[in-house]
Amino acid sequence: MAIASHAGNKGRCQAGKKELNHQPRKRGKKQPPGRGHYQKDSPAIIAYVSRAGWTVLTVVKDFTIETVQKATSIAVKAGSVLYTDSAKSYSALTGYIHDSVNHSQKEYARGEVHENRAENCFSLLRVFLAIFRGISTFRLRLS
Repeated sequence: MAIASHAGNKGRCQAGKKELNHQPRKRGKKQPPGRGHYQKDSPAIIAYVSRAGWTVLTVVKDFTIETVQKATSIAVKAGSVLYTDSAKSYSALTGYIHDSVNHSQKEYARGEVHENRAENCFSLLRVFLAIFRGISTFRLRLS
């Protein structure tokens, strides 16, 4: 009776590393790192998620301070509390009580300060758009 190999070894070459006669397929991110930009056909989307239950997704041309301030003033009542990540465009918002978490220092939540609901909203949006294989910027309405 033969003993089955562990699941982690399935499909691996038993005689060591197999040499390929061709270049491997390219996988992973096809877009360069950074925030989205409308002209590069990868627009920035800002999610405003209320803890009371409503959600606003806003498509913006770029992620400059002026654009984010304008979109935020349309979507969120002045004087509200905003919890964001540490992006410079968010830290320059005026007219709001603002606190942020710093993902680059591996800080994802600090008491009431987190953006996990917005991250969840983006993960659900990504799955929804995968059905349509993305969406054209022609179909998006800019704010």
